[in-house]
Amino acid sequence: MRASRAIQLLARSGGGRQRLHTNGATLEEELGSIPLGFPSVCIWGSNTGVGKTLFSAGLAAAARRAGSPVLYLKPAQTGFPADSDARLVAAAARLPLTAGPHAAHLDTQLLAGTTPEGSSSSSSSSGGTLAKTLYAWQQAVSPHLAVEREGRPVSDRQLAADVAAELRAFAAAGGSGTGPRQLAIVETAGGVASPGPSGVLQCDLLRSLRLPGVLIGDGRLGGISATLSAYDSLVLRGHQVPLLVLMDGGQQLDNSKAIQRYLRGKAVVLPFPVCQPPPASHPPQPPPQQQQVMPAIDVHLAAWLEESCPQFDAMLQAVNEAHNQRLAKLQAAAGEARDSLWWPFTQHTSVAGVTVIDGRVGESFSVFQPALAAAAAREASQVPASAPRERAAAGNGAAAVPGSAGCAAATFDGGSLGLMYDSCASWWTQGVSQQAQPELVRAVTAAAARYGHVMFPENTHEPALELAKKLLAGVGSGWAARVFYTDNGSTAIEVALKMAFRRFMADQGLLAEEGIQLQVLGLTEAYHGDTLGAMDAVPPSAFNGRLQAPWYRGRGLFLDPPTVAVQQGVWRLQLPPGLQDAADRALAAADVSASGEVEFGSQDELFALGRRTGGGGGTAALHQLYRHHIEQQLSDYRAASARVPGEAGQQQAAQQQQGDSSWQAGQARQLGACILEPVLQGAGGMRLIDPLYQRTMVDICRERGIPVVYDEVFTGFWRLGATSGAALLGTPPDIACYAKLLTGGLLPLAATLATADVFDAFAGDSKALALLHGHSYTAHPIGCSAGVAALQLYQDPSLNPNWCTPETANRCQREGQGGARCDVPCGKLLPLWSEAAIAELSGHPSVQGVMPLGTVLAVQLRAQDGVGYASNAAAVVVARLRQQGIFGRPLGDVVYLMVTPMTARAQCDALLAKLAGALDG
Repeated sequence: MRASRAIQLLARSGGGRQRLHTNGATLEEELGSIPLGFPSVCIWGSNTGVGKTLFSAGLAAAARRAGSPVLYLKPAQTGFPADSDARLVAAAARLPLTAGPHAAHLDTQLLAGTTPEGSSSSSSSSGGTLAKTLYAWQQAVSPHLAVEREGRPVSDRQLAADVAAELRAFAAAGGSGTGPRQLAIVETAGGVASPGPSGVLQCDLLRSLRLPGVLIGDGRLGGISATLSAYDSLVLRGHQVPLLVLMDGGQQLDNSKAIQRYLRGKAVVLPFPVCQPPPASHPPQPPPQQQQVMPAIDVHLAAWLEESCPQFDAMLQAVNEAHNQRLAKLQAAAGEARDSLWWPFTQHTSVAGVTVIDGRVGESFSVFQPALAAAAAREASQVPASAPRERAAAGNGAAAVPGSAGCAAATFDGGSLGLMYDSCASWWTQGVSQQAQPELVRAVTAAAARYGHVMFPENTHEPALELAKKLLAGVGSGWAARVFYTDNGSTAIEVALKMAFRRFMADQGLLAEEGIQLQVLGLTEAYHGDTLGAMDAVPPSAFNGRLQAPWYRGRGLFLDPPTVAVQQGVWRLQLPPGLQDAADRALAAADVSASGEVEFGSQDELFALGRRTGGGGGTAALHQLYRHHIEQQLSDYRAASARVPGEAGQQQAAQQQQGDSSWQAGQARQLGACILEPVLQGAGGMRLIDPLYQRTMVDICRERGIPVVYDEVFTGFWRLGATSGAALLGTPPDIACYAKLLTGGLLPLAATLATADVFDAFAGDSKALALLHGHSYTAHPIGCSAGVAALQLYQDPSLNPNWCTPETANRCQREGQGGARCDVPCGKLLPLWSEAAIAELSGHPSVQGVMPLGTVLAVQLRAQDGVGYASNAAAVVVARLRQQGIFGRPLGDVVYLMVTPMTARAQCDALLAKLAGALDG
C-alpha cells in the first residue's frame, strides 16, 4: 500500500478516450432486429434426403400463387455451384436467383442475378422476391469439412447476422405492408444437428434468430424415430416448431399418424404424397456461364408439385396461422401482464412500459419491440394516469432494441425481435455463455426424465451427492464438511443463522438458557434476503421499514465499514465518519498524507492482506486502527447489554441509533454470530468493503468464539473473479451460503456449507436437537444436476476464455507486479475490465467512484437527490443504456454492468464503451 502516491491506472495501461469508445460491435448490434410483419420460417430436416428443398420450393410456389413476395435463403451450401438448392427453388417458384459475395466467388454470374422466364428482373419491384445463397463451398461434404478443406470460413455470428440483414432488407422492400403478406424461408443444411461452417450444430447456430421451425419429417422405415428425435432436439434448444410435414404413404407405413399421436397437438402434422421416383434434389448441372435463363425442373418434381398444390396451400395457411398466433401473443403480453402480474421491487403506478422477453440467447434477451403506431395506441390505453411524464427516467420503461443498418427496429410493421444484453445478469444469476447453455439444458432434462422429484430426508441420489462433492472440494475446500440444500439464498441464510446460533450456544453452554437474546454482528447497508430472519439480521433500510416488514426488529450490532473505489484513476480508501478522526491521527503518526486518504497502486495491492497486516508504517497503523475500532464497539455493546433494567430507556435509544430496535428491558443480549457479504455488498449499493476490515472482523470473532457466516449467495463461484469471496479474504468461515451462480442461472437452488463442529452441535438423542428446517423440493435433482454441470462449465478452458490455465497464467498478474507465474490453474479468472477504461470512467464529472471486481463493474454517480437505494440518479443512465441495447436496472445512485464468468473480454470492452456514452448523454 502506498499512501503518498499511487500508480495511475490510465498511465500504466496507456490509451485514452479513444479506447473507451471503440468500434467493436456486440452480438446484439451485429444481429440487429428480426422483423415480425410477415412469417419467417426455418426449414429443418429430420434426416438427409427427406426433401427440405422440395418442400421449400412447394411452399414458395404456393405463396407466389397467392400473390405474396417470397424470400428464400440458403445460409450455407456445399457442392456449389453444381449443387444449388436456391436454383431449384427459384426455378420451381419463379424467383430471381442471386448469391452473396462469398457464394458468388464460385459462380460470378450470380452477383448480377439470374431470372426465370416470365418473372420480373427487379426484385425491388416484386417486394423483395428472391432466392439467394449466402455462403458456399465447392466440395459436396458437410459445411465444417468444406471449410477445413477449402478455407474461406465464416463465423457463427456473421452468418446469423447476414440472415437477419436479409430479412430486414426483405421487410423494407415490402413497403408499408398493405399489399399481400410476404413470406421468408430459411433452409438449413443437412439435419437438425448437422454442423454448420464453424462446426457448431445448426440447431445452436441459428437459435439467436428465433425463427419458427417447419420440420421435414421422414416417411421412410425408421423415420418415426428420426423425426421425433429431431423434433425433441429443436424443442430442447428453445426452438418453436408449430408445423411438421413429411412425404408419407410409401409402403403403407403411415408415419404421420404415429408422429401425430406422440406430439399430442403440439404441432400441426401434414402428410404429403411421395415424390416418385425419388428425385434428384437439383438440376444435374448449372446453366452455362452465358445462359441467363433458369433451366426447367425435373418432370417428376414438377408433377409432384402440381399434385401437391392443395397440401402446399394448407401448409402455407398453417404457417400464416402460426405466425398470427405468435404475433398476437407477443402484442397482448404487455397488457395482460399489467392486468394480472405483481412484479417484485416495482411500483406499478410508475411502470412506463413492459419489456416482453421472447427468449434468451446466451447472455442476452430476445425482446419483442412492437410497431410504433400500435405500441403508442396500446400504451395510451394501458398506462395509469398517475404515471410520471418522464417515464424513461424511472428506469422501468420497456426496452428499446437498436436497429441495424439504419433501420430502426420499431419501424417494421408488426414489430420486431432484437437482442438486448442482460447487464444485470437477471438479478445476478447468469453464469454461462451461449455455447455452454445447451449443456445446462441437457443436464436438467436428463435429471427431470430420470428422477422428476424425489424425497430427500434420509435418502440420496446421484446429482445431490455429486454436487456436494464439488462444493466441498471447491468453495468449501479446507474447511467445510457438510452441505445443506435449500431453495434460495434467503432461506440459506435462515439456515445459516440457525446453525451459527446453535454452535455458539453449544460452545458457551447456553442450550438450556432462556434469558438470553442472541444477535448478530454485521455491517451497515447489508442485505441478506427478504425472509423475516434475514431481514432482522440487517440494520433498518427501505427493505425492512414498517411499510415492508412491520414485524422487523433489528437484532444486532452493525458496524459502518470503510469502502474502496477507483477515483480519478486511483484505488482510494474511504473511511466512515466513525473512523475518520482516529484514522487521521493514526495515519499522521505513520507519516502519511494529512488528508487521511489511503491509496493503492492496484487491485492486487488492495487484496495483499498478508502484507497489509504484517507491514509497517501506514499499513500497520490502519490495521491496528481497524482492530481497535471493532474491539471498542464490541466492548461498548457488551457493556450496554449488561446494564440493569432501570437504564432500559437510555439503552434502547442508544441501540436504535445503531440500527437495533430489538432490545428488551431485563433480557441479556449476546452476539451469537457474525454475518458478512464478503468483499462486495450487492443490494446495499455494490460497495467494495476494505477486505482488511472484514478480515480483522473475522479474526476478532474467532478470538471471541463467535461463529462466522459468509453470505456468498451473490459473491460465490467466480462472480468476483475468484472461487469465492472467502478466497479473496484469505480466511474461511464456519458457515457459508451459496446460490445464484450455483446452477448457472437456470433455476433456483441454494446450499449452506458448514464445518464439522457446526454439524456436531446438532447431534443428540432427541429429534428436537436436529436441524428442523427444510422444504418440499429440498435437493431437487434437476437443480443439483444443473449445479454439477455449471461448476464443470465454469472451469472448462475450451468453453471459458477467462479460465486461468498454465498457458494463460501469466495474464493473471498485473504488469509490473512481479507475481509468481502460475504453473497450474490458479482458480481465478483473467481480468475482464480494461484498466485504462476504468481509470477514465472514474474521472467523469458525473462519477463519484468506480468499483471493478471480477464480473462486476459498478459506477456510483454524483447524485443530486441523495445517496443510496432511494436515489433516482442511475435511472436516467439505465434508460440511455436500454436505448443502446443493454438491459439494466438502477440500484439507487449506482449503475452497474454484470457479465458472466465466461463472457469474452471484447464484450466487456464494448459494454464499457456504451456505459461511457450513456454517461455523456
